[in-house]
Order: sequence, then structure tokens, then C-alpha cells
Amino acid sequence: FTWWASYAWARVREHVTRVESQYGSIALDRSLPGRFDQRHTVYVDVNLRPTPAWHLNLAWQYRSGWPYTDLELRSAVGPEGRFYWSEWGPAQASRFPAFHRLDARLSRQFRLRGGRLDAYLEVVNLYDRGNVQAYNYWWVDDGFGGVRLKKVPDYWFRLLPSIGLSWSWGS
Repeated sequence: FTWWASYAWARVREHVTRVESQYGSIALDRSLPGRFDQRHTVYVDVNLRPTPAWHLNLAWQYRSGWPYTDLELRSAVGPEGRFYWSEWGPAQASRFPAFHRLDARLSRQFRLRGGRLDAYLEVVNLYDRGNVQAYNYWWVDDGFGGVRLKKVPDYWFRLLPSIGLSWSWGS
């Protein structure tokens, strides 16, 4: 049985003069949290090898959410009635939810004449957590004659199982 754990505190800053996207652009001249700024990162890795042929690994990771610029809905009343538009909120002022997942891998080694065969079963994100990587925005009817901005999360892959074989000769 072996294990290891690590913790890191980090900060990423970028000097930004302008942010552009499909929704428009924001003129800036200041230091902001970087795209991959994650203040806290934790890794824990546990390995169990009950026999020389069998190996079980569990790997858990956590990181605080990355910054992003949220889209906001605005409205005003003009001569034609109420109208709506969306615009960017404060640059890099929002954060995605914290990311965490547990990966598991069970492997078995077979010694064969002239080599070795390794087989494994692996599951990434074992507890099938929806980790947000971005948001999609939609204008929807608010039910009162107006609109609201609906923010729909876009997730990293969820549960991802895989199996594999590896043949090594001469070992």
C-alpha cells in the first residue's frame, strides 16, 4: 500500500488590454485573474498492490473554479417599447464551480513466454460529477411578456470507462 498527497496554492495574473468574443469586446487596461487561475489544487493518490500481478489505483483531484466573464441581460424602454440586449459583465469576475473527480484503475499483469501482457480497466470521473467548463446562454421567455437570460452549463466529460491491453516482449 502506498499513497501520496499534494496541495498547491497558486495565482495567475494577466495584463489585459482588450477582451473579444462573439458577443462583443471589452476595452481594458488592467491586471486580471488568468484564464487558468486556480487558487487551490489538491491531489490524493492511493495504490494497493495485493500481489505482484494485481494493482489498484485511486486518484482524486480537486481544484477551485477558473475565472470567467459572465454575460448579463440588459433592458430599457424606448419609443417602440421595451428592448433587450446582452453584454459582458465585469471581466474575469465570476468563477466556475470547483472541479473534482475520482479516477480508478484496476490492472493485472500476466507473465507469458517471451514477454508480458498488461490488462486494465479504468474509470475516469468514477462518481460521474458534472464539472462545468463553460456556459451557454439563451434568451428565453420569462412568462410575463419579457425575456430572461438562461445560463446552461457545458460539462467536461462525465463518467468515462476504458479497457486496454499492452504487450511487452523481452521483459
